[in-house]
Amino acid sequence: MNDPAVNYACPSAAADCSASRDLALAGSGIVSPFGANEMIVGDNPGTPGLGSAAMSLTVFDVTFQPLSGTGPQVFTDLSYGVDIPVSSSPAAITQTGPATGTITGFLNTAPFSVQASVSGFSCSLSGGPFPSGTCSVTFGAQGFTVGGHDWVHTFSLAATESTPEPGATGLVLFGLLALAQRQRRTRCGKSS
Repeated sequence: MNDPAVNYACPSAAADCSASRDLALAGSGIVSPFGANEMIVGDNPGTPGLGSAAMSLTVFDVTFQPLSGTGPQVFTDLSYGVDIPVSSSPAAITQTGPATGTITGFLNTAPFSVQASVSGFSCSLSGGPFPSGTCSVTFGAQGFTVGGHDWVHTFSLAATESTPEPGATGLVLFGLLALAQRQRRTRCGKSS
């Protein structure tokens, strides 16, 4: 969230929010560094390549400056959550249908919770065996009405495939071996 051209607001119910914008992003939003930001992509059983992407984002604070007139509008403690229908391949993940996300937080200290449209979700990935790249997604303007404005928040995020650390994998395998060994001993004990 760092481009004023794609992060803005317009008066509620404007026919064309982009053409009617009266507030634009000032600076960039501070996205949570604590791992609260994640995306999980999974295929639907029986339909490889089609599935959903569950995504959550946290933004600590972000300020929008007026293009004329009123004072700045400050969002704090923003939380975004959405489940998006997607198609996926090793090189790309793309939104395949409509999605609605939940956005909660504070605008100028007033709490809010809305269901906003989510559009334009896509990821471009490259490299292997653990690809990385960028993802983008837009929340609003439809449904993201707070404080007399319709808002558009667009994110461009770095994406990397996460895998378990070798030590964690070893612990999981050790645990499975211990369970198998215990089950084998139990069966041996019952058959004697």
